[in-house]
This record gives sequence, structure tokens and C-alpha cells, in this order.
Amino acid sequence: MSNYLTKWSLTRRKIFTKCARRFAIKYLHAGKKLDCMKVELSPVSDWDLMIKTTRATFFNLMRDAHQGKSWSENLIKSRLHFELITNLANSKSIKITKLRKNYLLDLGVSRIKKLIKQKIIRKLIEQKITEWSVQSRIKPTIMGHIEVYCSPDIVYKMNNKWH
Repeated sequence: MSNYLTKWSLTRRKIFTKCARRFAIKYLHAGKKLDCMKVELSPVSDWDLMIKTTRATFFNLMRDAHQGKSWSENLIKSRLHFELITNLANSKSIKITKLRKNYLLDLGVSRIKKLIKQKIIRKLIEQKITEWSVQSRIKPTIMGHIEVYCSPDIVYKMNNKWH
């Protein structure tokens, strides 16, 4: 039986009931340096790879938007293409044709364009909402002196309330 299962202190129980992700990072992976790329499951299909690529590109866009940088449609396409090529090179099991790759890239661009049109995302990009940030689901975020394990990807403050 694993050592962590036999030692249930009050603190461990509280952490586990409040945030299972924090518990896993703190106790199940204790002493091991977590690499976010290794924690995620590797994509099993070209479709999964397109979703992963689109997600990474969108959050890079949002991080740049947070710093006041805007992206053109050509930059979105270029970043998506680079990210997809990089992910394909890292995944030796996925081989796709040029036609399929272009189809997946078009879908990725379309998805990002639809996301950008969403009311809240538009307000964030246009900096109409000034207090917001992009969070990591795996790594803790330091807020003052407290480690926060966030589940949402984006948090923003509107009308004195965090969402």
C-alpha cells in the first residue's frame, strides 16, 4: 500500500475535499518536479492534435492581449501552423497529409475567430475589462503569499465580482 494512503492528517483531508487537483500535486507528486507537458495526455489522433494546437494558440493570443498586443488573422494562421508543425514533429505516431493538415488549420482558425467574437473575450481583448488573467490548470498561481490552484482558464473582474 502506498505511503500517502496511510497518512491522512486533518490538513490532507481538508485539501483533498476542497481541491483534489491541489492534493494530487502536493501529495501524489510530492518531491517530483512536474512538467506540464508530460502531465497532459498525448494526443491520439490528428483531431485531438488540432484541438490541442488551437487551445495553445488561443491562450498565447490571450496572454499577448493581456499585455496590450493584438494579433492579425495572418498572425493567428502563422502561429497555428507553427504550433501544429511542432506538435506533429513531437508526435511520431501521427502522420497526416498536406490536405488534411490544411483542413485542420482552417478549422483551428475558424474556432479561434469564433472565440474572439464572444462577448466576454471581445471585452478582454479590447481591454474594456481591465482586471483579468489567464491561469494554468496544473501549476499553482501565486496570489500574494498563497498558492492558488485554479480550475478556470481565464478569470476576470466585472462589476466588483470575479468570474
